[in-house]
Parts: sequence; structure tokens; C-alpha cells
Amino acid sequence: MAERRDNPLQVIKAVLWAFLGIRRSAGHKRDAAQVRLPQLIAVAVLLAALFVVGLIVLVRQITR
Repeated sequence: MAERRDNPLQVIKAVLWAFLGIRRSAGHKRDAAQVRLPQLIAVAVLLAALFVVGLIVLVRQITR
């Protein structure tokens, strides 16, 4: 079994690639082996919330 590492930057990169919807198979396999699912879910929820808040702020700034 592959060694798991707790690298927050790698988790963030994996989530951002997933948001874009483009990913190489080798990168996906590496992330699946090294990133823990609870970390992935937490970062995905956090980044999605930041994205939504950013959109709300942007729309409010534009519509003033």
C-alpha cells in the first residue's frame, strides 16, 4: 500500500483540479493514494464556500 502523507497543498491542488474537471490519470491515482478522504471533503467544502462568497461579493460590487 502506498504511503499516505498529510500535505495540505497537495489536497488543495487536488480539489482545484477536480473543480476544473481536467486531470491526468497519473495525478489522479497519486492523489487517491496519498490524500485522505476526510481532508479532501473538508477542503472541497471550504473552497466551494469561498467561491460562492467571492461571487456574492463580486455581484454586490458590480450592482452598486
